[in-house]
Amino acid sequence: MVPVLADVGSLGITEIAAEIARLGEAARSNTLSRDDAVGATIAVTNTGSYGSEFGTPLLNPGHAVTIALGVIEPRALVVEGVVEARPACTLSLTFDHRVLDGATIGRALGALVELLESRGRLEALPR
Repeated sequence: MVPVLADVGSLGITEIAAEIARLGEAARSNTLSRDDAVGATIAVTNTGSYGSEFGTPLLNPGHAVTIALGVIEPRALVVEGVVEARPACTLSLTFDHRVLDGATIGRALGALVELLESRGRLEALPR
C-alpha cells in the first residue's frame, strides 16, 4: 500500500508532515481511500527504518521513480578537509527509462543530495 501525497509542490514542510501523518494513520487503520492511493509519480521508501544501510527499490506500476533512504547513522565524512562523524544515509533509486533519461535523473538526485546537505536551504523551505 503506497499512500500518495498529492500536489506536494504546493505544500510547506509542516503541511507535508501533517499529510504524511494523516495518510500513515489511514493506511495503518485500513481506512485509506482509493483517491489517497492513486496518481503518484515518485514513491519514497525507507529501508533504513529496518536498519538496512541501503536497498534496491522496486518500481511500482505507473510510477516513474522510487527512491529509498537507508538508515541514518554516524559516518566518517570529509567536512572542509577534516574527517568528522556526521549523521548520514544512503539514497538509492530506481526509475523508468521510458519516462526519464539517466542524465536527467542523475542531476535530480544530485540536486536532492545538495538540498539535504544544506541546512540553510532546508530551513528556508516554506513551513
